[in-house]
Amino acid sequence: MKDIKTREATINDFDLFYPFFKKCINNLFPQFTLATQQFYLQEEFKKSVIRKGLTKKKKSLYLAFKNDTVIGILLVDKTYGGICFASWLAVDPSFQKHGVASSLLSLWEKQVVKDGGHATLLWTSKNNIPFYKNREYILIGEFPQAWFGIDYYQFYKPLALPEEKNYLREYLTKKKTKK
Repeated sequence: MKDIKTREATINDFDLFYPFFKKCINNLFPQFTLATQQFYLQEEFKKSVIRKGLTKKKKSLYLAFKNDTVIGILLVDKTYGGICFASWLAVDPSFQKHGVASSLLSLWEKQVVKDGGHATLLWTSKNNIPFYKNREYILIGEFPQAWFGIDYYQFYKPLALPEEKNYLREYLTKKKTKK
């Protein structure tokens, strides 16, 4: 992973992220039909929707760079009740099997714990099952012919013990300051 850097993105990175994301949707997910790709990019994950999620802190983004070029992304939702859900993980094919995805996952997992979370959750396709199992993710379910008719597999990874003082930290802090 020489010369490859990973970090949590800021909103200032959005214009570096989105063209890569768009390319990934169109090229790295062969299970998506052209219509599904277009739906994702024009509706569900269009530029304005993702930007709004990041701006309002409802989503977080982790990026991998080779020099100043984005080569990997991990888009996740805000931790809720101690669980954080990943929407998208993608790495440029030229950099796959070089630890980029593992590095992005590791950054995310550390941030989840820092934010008071205790586990991560994601859905993936069959070809990625060995990847997640090798990173201590636990397969907890199969959903045949799920969204858009595609078979999905659900994984989670426990990161810490669930403790209310952690996953309700913001709420409990607000509650204390109001007294």
